[in-house]
Amino acid sequence: MQQMQGGAASQRPALRAGGRGKGPAAPDPTAQQDRHTTLGSLLLRAERGPDPTERMLAVARVVLAMATDLLRPGSRGFADTPTVVLGQHYLSRRQLAERHRGDAMQLFLQELCSHEPLAPTQHAKYAAPGVGGGGAPAVPAATLSLRLRPTAAARQQQGGLLSQLGAAGKDKGPDGVPVAWVECALQGEVVVAFPRHAETYVCTLPSLVLASPLADACPLDLSGTAAVACEATGLSAALHFRPFRGGAVRGAVAALLGEGQQEVAAILGSWQGTVMAESPEGSGVLFDAAQLRPPISPAISLAEPGPRAATRLWAALLESLIMIDTAAAAREGRRASELAAALPAHLRRSLLFEVESSGLKPKQQAAEEAPAPPASGPAAALPPSVLEHHGTHGGLTYQLHYRLQAA
Repeated sequence: MQQMQGGAASQRPALRAGGRGKGPAAPDPTAQQDRHTTLGSLLLRAERGPDPTERMLAVARVVLAMATDLLRPGSRGFADTPTVVLGQHYLSRRQLAERHRGDAMQLFLQELCSHEPLAPTQHAKYAAPGVGGGGAPAVPAATLSLRLRPTAAARQQQGGLLSQLGAAGKDKGPDGVPVAWVECALQGEVVVAFPRHAETYVCTLPSLVLASPLADACPLDLSGTAAVACEATGLSAALHFRPFRGGAVRGAVAALLGEGQQEVAAILGSWQGTVMAESPEGSGVLFDAAQLRPPISPAISLAEPGPRAATRLWAALLESLIMIDTAAAAREGRRASELAAALPAHLRRSLLFEVESSGLKPKQQAAEEAPAPPASGPAAALPPSVLEHHGTHGGLTYQLHYRLQAA
């Protein structure tokens, strides 16, 4: 029997080389690289951290990667282009090149984007297998659960002669800060769990800043604080993003000490380049933007955003811009109010939706009918069904769920 098996094996190269057996080689499943495989590999490296401080820093690296994914273009053309969303549920799995404690790993993932609250589903094809092929699922190496609802707000510089005069019609003040801009808060949290260590990390993401939303090339930036906390270890991390400062990031990892905290590592750098971590034990690169693909694109045309790496999250972001709160913008100031009022018309084709019908009518009917006034506000950029769902359930909520399991 062994000889027969060996003989059969020896014929396979010849069959592939020509004749009836010729055909393309099967693609390597681990060669597929996208934002999901990148984040999955970063999670596995975090789980392998030798101590709680290293794991905390590695989770902070995952947060930086997720935040900068908003600034990366997509690579699959139309498949990565944001569109009008009433509700989407994407299930898939990836074979990771990264091994974990000697095991080949699979990433089971689900993406959801909807107005109505939805939960991830159990599907036989995309569920993690049980031990031995059946029974209860094996304990995963890591899990991630993200739920975010983008909310857009128009901002403007406050106080002083600059705001009173509207910067003499200019788009930026003397300090390089725009006179008016839009900030998209990512309301919600990310939960990362490492069952082997009995550790759960609760994270928040910074806001996305659109410095000149009406421009053909709107600069993108990050603002606010990203936080990570782990109750099991007593460690927390805070990353502070300063917009309009070249991607500046400052932060620290701290340990609970009585009623206060003790800093155990400092974080400093730029998400546009490298972010360093320094501690009494040494220093190293925490995050290097050049190592992640595709490269960060520092600007976007919101009228025609094109493919985006975080496609469904961008669909939610663009809808939040169209539905921006104009009353709150008016309270912010004249410049913010004018910007908010102009956004829906500017974004009317950003989600590949056109309100006007292209149907032909008989000449007499067309002459008798008075032309309908053009749609304005959100109705100019979103179909009625989406507006109805938004009115009932609120803005789009984006979800991402990972389960990293031995193959």
